[in-house]
Amino acid sequence: MFIAIVVPAAKKDRHVLLIVLLAVALSCCLFYLPGLNQISSGFAVIICAVAASAVGAWLFPVGETAGETPGTGEEPGTMATTETGEKPVTTATTETGEEDGRCE
Repeated sequence: MFIAIVVPAAKKDRHVLLIVLLAVALSCCLFYLPGLNQISSGFAVIICAVAASAVGAWLFPVGETAGETPGTGEEPGTMATTETGEKPVTTATTETGEEDGRCE
């Protein structure tokens, strides 16, 4: 299942492919090198993921467009509106999915 997440992203972006290959190389090192092969497989996955993602963030930083709020694509201080110009209202729901009457 994890492969279904990684393969399309690796095909789309060469940087993702390089980071995936780095994680695979680190995983092989942790599996085959004496001393490092004593690390449990769970910790090896964590170490490889964190190390590869840190290298990827360092080598291939994602830039932000000047004046945008990160992750929204909107100018700072603006609020999303509907097509008619109204501010959207969301209603809080309970764990079962029922509306509880509160507005967020």
